[in-house]
Amino acid sequence: MVIACYSIDSSVSLANIQDVWIPEVKQTKPDVPIVLVATKSDLKDQLSPDKIVTPKEEKRVANAIGAIGHVQASALTTENVKTIFDICIAGYENRGEKKKKIKRMFGLGSTH
Repeated sequence: MVIACYSIDSSVSLANIQDVWIPEVKQTKPDVPIVLVATKSDLKDQLSPDKIVTPKEEKRVANAIGAIGHVQASALTTENVKTIFDICIAGYENRGEKKKKIKRMFGLGSTH
């Protein structure tokens, strides 16, 4: 399981997930499940909308890297921290099943 994290206030960090880190992981572990996590979600209300990664951008990258889930979380407020681990556990327990089932289990058709 790979938890690929980027900062919600940095589109560069999200681009690096897709362009640098996931290709490197896929070279050695092509079938490893990936969970895409936006960190610092508590900043969404403090920054102007043009300074944060949009849910549309997040979903595009999640689909492009084949993530089993994507979630926005905050260590400061603990928002969605448990959800990250729940997605990872479900991904492990259902590793032979399709990604769609795992996404349905957590309502990940939209951004969290």
